[in-house]
Amino acid sequence: MAVGYSLSAKAALPVVQVVLFPLAFAGGLFLPPVAFPDWLNTLSQGTPTRAGRDLLVQALTGEAAYAAAWPVLIGWTVLFAALAVGAYRRDEGRRFR
Repeated sequence: MAVGYSLSAKAALPVVQVVLFPLAFAGGLFLPPVAFPDWLNTLSQGTPTRAGRDLLVQALTGEAAYAAAWPVLIGWTVLFAALAVGAYRRDEGRRFR
């Protein structure tokens, strides 16, 4: 939502795609995190996609997620909610007069 309120529709689509694919890869959506080198595994544990993936795997299989999965997911949610609110307030009334 922050990207949508910050950019035009034509610019928002490519920006979201450029952000989505690296996050999906680093989050373990294309390859299992077991196959990652140590540096990428450590980096991916700070991404919202990895936290969401691990919590979903835990819910479906019972395999324990890493301890920081919930704090990481909540932190990213708070960050992007704040960015979305800020972008909405900045855009309010400017685009649709």
